[in-house]
Amino acid sequence: SLLPDGRLGLLKECDDESAATSYLSTNRSIYAYDWQTMELERLVAGKLTHSFDPKFYTWNPEMTLGIQETTGSYRGTIYWIAPDGISPMDIEIEDRGLTWNLRDFLEGKERTGFVRHPAWSPDGKTIAFFVSTYGILEEPRPKFNVNYDLFFMDPSTLKPVPELMDVADAGKIVWSPNNEYLLFRGCVGRRLTCGLWRYRINDKTLSLIEEGESFAGYIWIANNKVVAIKDMDIFSDGSEIWEYSISE
Repeated sequence: SLLPDGRLGLLKECDDESAATSYLSTNRSIYAYDWQTMELERLVAGKLTHSFDPKFYTWNPEMTLGIQETTGSYRGTIYWIAPDGISPMDIEIEDRGLTWNLRDFLEGKERTGFVRHPAWSPDGKTIAFFVSTYGILEEPRPKFNVNYDLFFMDPSTLKPVPELMDVADAGKIVWSPNNEYLLFRGCVGRRLTCGLWRYRINDKTLSLIEEGESFAGYIWIANNKVVAIKDMDIFSDGSEIWEYSISE
């Protein structure tokens, strides 16, 4: 992903064959690639926490503190990343009458909620992420239409607050450059209309950009323009890149 300072953020994975499975013996680290000097810089000392899908991480504007996602079997959490290493978040989440701590998953506790897709706003004032209670009352196993709620958290108070309810199979959150909109993939409404959605924060309204379940990635190129990668169909390896102009 593109980092706040304009460099390209990369995830490096290296299997040192030190364990019985490649999952356990693979070391993961975050690097930045400078487009001008063509140099790589390691951003976080030490190893990241093991994860089935460790690609989602986000930074504050100064890149002094960031957040990394770790997941496994429909359970998972987010934790702090910094230049000198990683640390758990000692933060309580309350959703749908259930409460757990973000560090519970890292401590090996069972029946914890699921927190993923962290996104730090460009102005540094808000951290957004999706929360699900799936895994506390149900067995955490692969399932379609897992329900998520969108939360906002002020990095100065570290108090998560619910912002939007009921987004099934929610995908990566991307902030608009002006901090006024969010972009994410998910399924919304009684009929679970799936597609690429824009959320306007000031009046809490959702707008469907395009229906479909095959959006593999998406970014803002301006406050009113989005580019998305769309897989053509499940039987093809091909993808298409689309540009969407968004009007009020």
